[in-house]
Amino acid sequence: MLAIYLTDECVSYAQLVNYQGEPFVESTGSIELKEGMHPSVADDPEIRKYLADTIAKIRNSTEFPDNSAHIITDSSWFPLIFHRVDEVLTQKDLEKFLQWRASEMLDKAGTQFDLIHQPVERGADYNLYLTMARPHGFIPWIEKILAPSDLTIDRVLLDIEAIGDLLSFTGEIPTPERIVVVENRKHMLRCRVYQGQDIQAVFDIAVSWDYHMLLERVRGDSKLVESITEFLRRALQDPTATNPKVAKLFLFTTDGERSIEENLLKNKYITALDLKRYFKFRDPENVSPDSLAVPLGVLGAEIRDRFNAD
Repeated sequence: MLAIYLTDECVSYAQLVNYQGEPFVESTGSIELKEGMHPSVADDPEIRKYLADTIAKIRNSTEFPDNSAHIITDSSWFPLIFHRVDEVLTQKDLEKFLQWRASEMLDKAGTQFDLIHQPVERGADYNLYLTMARPHGFIPWIEKILAPSDLTIDRVLLDIEAIGDLLSFTGEIPTPERIVVVENRKHMLRCRVYQGQDIQAVFDIAVSWDYHMLLERVRGDSKLVESITEFLRRALQDPTATNPKVAKLFLFTTDGERSIEENLLKNKYITALDLKRYFKFRDPENVSPDSLAVPLGVLGAEIRDRFNAD
């Protein structure tokens, strides 16, 4: 099974194979996309062809060519909306309210999306819900870029869902405690916050050469986001910085500065994701699991389902 992660910068992938009854990860890699070839510009036929050719090369390079794939996309491509519902509503009324609220926030564009709602937090006098909005034509677009590879779609999900799968596979969730996963990307920290099996927030922090931080895309509770951001700001320069109200904070680096990773890991509250503990790689000496954390999350769910792993 192939897991393919699409961002505007690169396509990363990993393949799960059954070797003598054991799950192994192989045919891993990351392909940097040409400048201007951003998958989020989905209606450009030139970009669509370029992506189709890229995925065909990935599929043909695998030792055991697959017939289907999990596709993971960057969560920044689509609207994510958090709603606070103060009243206890029937399921029917709740669905109507969430649909109406999301449509209002998306304005005229609301009719262009499929809306997926999920509960995030249940308080004493309110509930918090997350709406993920996906364009109507997105699945047909995925099917078109997979067609030259003779690949069919198994699952289509966002990176925040894939990282949730990863935490579940490694045994970190479900838990009542709050967990933050920080991805060290080029000039940016992407933070994903979970509690139990629910997504609480996702936000991006731009990081300059002198470690100045600026919050960019924010989805979720603003006070929680600001608290985590302030901790990361202090931790980057002070290894004794104390932790906010977060049980665990994990860090992995894809294409970010190693100096940022090194400085953050000096703080005792921040732990590196050690993915080699949980996955068997065919060539462990020549693979960088951090760069594959998102596709590995989906493969972790596949291992759990197919190999009855706990």
